[in-house]
Amino acid sequence: MGATGSGYLEARIVEYVARLAAGLEDPDAFSPRILSRLYREAVVNVALRVAEPRDRVLYCSLCGRGPYTRRGLYLHLKRVHPHEILELVESEVRRISAYAKRRGRA
Repeated sequence: MGATGSGYLEARIVEYVARLAAGLEDPDAFSPRILSRLYREAVVNVALRVAEPRDRVLYCSLCGRGPYTRRGLYLHLKRVHPHEILELVESEVRRISAYAKRRGRA
């Protein structure tokens, strides 16, 4: 996405990752029409990596801060790590795409 990406779309991707990571949305029911299948898969994969549940509370895997409530982690991710989240999603999209090409699905 980067410099050519839509600011709106980038904000929505960060929003989706933060909501999924904080447990405010169910990853199995996650299916926004604005994102392609490839981006949906990347968003879910990143969301599962950026939150670290410990002893029934949440910690940020990107900086180690916490403990957070669900809402607290959601706000932390959106305010402190939007650029890192976008970079992780882009990296995950490239990884998934390369894997699909190797497997002959692209």
